[in-house]
Amino acid sequence: MDTKKPFASKIGEFDLIAKYFAPLAAKCDGALSLLDDGAVLDIPTDESVVVTADCLLEGVHFLSDTSPKYIATRALGANLSDLAAMGAIPRWIFLSLQLPTNQNEQWVSQFATALGQMMEEYGVSLAGGDTVSTTGGAGITITAIGSIKKGSALKRSGAKPGDEIWVSGTLGDADLGLGLLKKIHSANSKDNESVNYLINRHYCPEPRIKLGKMLSQNAIASACIDISDGLLADLGHICTASNVCATINLGDIPLSNAAKKLFAGNMDTAQKSALSGGDDYELLFCSSPKNSEKIANLETKLPLCKIGIIGEKSSSDAQGVKLIGLDGNEMTIQNRGWEHLK
Repeated sequence: MDTKKPFASKIGEFDLIAKYFAPLAAKCDGALSLLDDGAVLDIPTDESVVVTADCLLEGVHFLSDTSPKYIATRALGANLSDLAAMGAIPRWIFLSLQLPTNQNEQWVSQFATALGQMMEEYGVSLAGGDTVSTTGGAGITITAIGSIKKGSALKRSGAKPGDEIWVSGTLGDADLGLGLLKKIHSANSKDNESVNYLINRHYCPEPRIKLGKMLSQNAIASACIDISDGLLADLGHICTASNVCATINLGDIPLSNAAKKLFAGNMDTAQKSALSGGDDYELLFCSSPKNSEKIANLETKLPLCKIGIIGEKSSSDAQGVKLIGLDGNEMTIQNRGWEHLK
């Protein structure tokens, strides 16, 4: 196969869909084999639909030389993480692909294969979408649909003064991995295992579906969000929605062993990534202190760390989030996280 030749000159839109994406819809009867104008999807009467959408653009969300399989895992992972943050179970996705006119068919094949593998892992089916060509860079938009028992969706707006603030996993890994890829960070390159771990955390986010479900079903989280824009920024979103403030401790922010080893001589870099780097797609949630035992007994191998507390909002809390340093004093925050259009 001549993979250097633009796919558009060898295969049309509908043949492309039939060859690479219709198989991803095979388990969804409502997708109608991707041959109709829309999908017909049913859910149990006692459940509500949760819908989210994310767009990834070349040069903004991924580097131009990123493998298509990693573009697929990042795109789907980001969407499923939004469902996890609301406690929803993933069911279907809609995929819209913006493909450069000089893109080759091998790229599409690798993208579809990786997407299908991750869909299988999380039990979702392709229900529809669109494919277009562009003279610009590649773009991937996924709309993910999940379901949840009525009235049990996790939201950002339920945090209350006195609630404890928790995070799953470790923070800063994805941003550090991106920095290694872009050669912004200097680290002990001889430790290939740690380098690869951080880069993989950037390429292959793991949406915390199981944890989100447990937080919802056990009525543990008063508020929840996934960490995509950075810990400080996303905690700020909870504070705004809940009309509260938050205080977190730098010493309690969980860092991975890989981050500690590679940046042992420059912990400021690792801490900054953990605070404002984003793209870790861990869950950040608030919970009453009375739920501490429930949290400790959750059946998950994922570490959960308490990092701070929610407080009453006052007129002086314009930023919403206070950071306490290792010396016990409040730190000045220069960068709170990522924000598009700013």
